Amino acid sequence: MTPAIVPFDATIGITAAASVALALFVGFMLYLSFITTPDSATAANQPSSTQSNASAETAEPTD
Repeated sequence: MTPAIVPFDATIGITAAASVALALFVGFMLYLSFITTPDSATAANQPSSTQSNASAETAEPTD
């Protein structure tokens, strides 16, 4: 086999490009998950709107 002008095989180049793309994709998904996750301290202190609506609907007046 004669040596090629390209110093690496095409399969290695495609694999490297796919690995970089996968790493960027996973990193971006992790970044989004950390941005949209609320702090546990603020989430624990604030009731959700569904809880407050449910309690308001089931509350009965005490005449």
